[in-house]
Amino acid sequence: AAEQGHVIAQFNLGLMYDNGNGVRQDDEKAVYWYRKAAGQGLAEAQNNLGLMYFYGEGVRQDREKAVYWYCKAAEQGHKDVTFNLFLMLQSGACE
Repeated sequence: AAEQGHVIAQFNLGLMYDNGNGVRQDDEKAVYWYRKAAGQGLAEAQNNLGLMYFYGEGVRQDREKAVYWYCKAAEQGHKDVTFNLFLMLQSGACE
């Protein structure tokens, strides 16, 4: 289903690779599937993709891309984004 473009399946597969549930944990594959779902507008995937960029998991750490994806999720009212942006401020990412 994920390969056929089903957004929830893509997100769930990203979660599985992110957490190593039922598959070998693989940050790069998690990013791949999160990016697919995020590109279709799924706020949860956008938030998780922001986290991957913030921490540099599966991708080169890029705080600007993290903010981009957090903002995409925030535009849709995703509840965890405010906390994630707060973490960025606390870590000095916005200096």
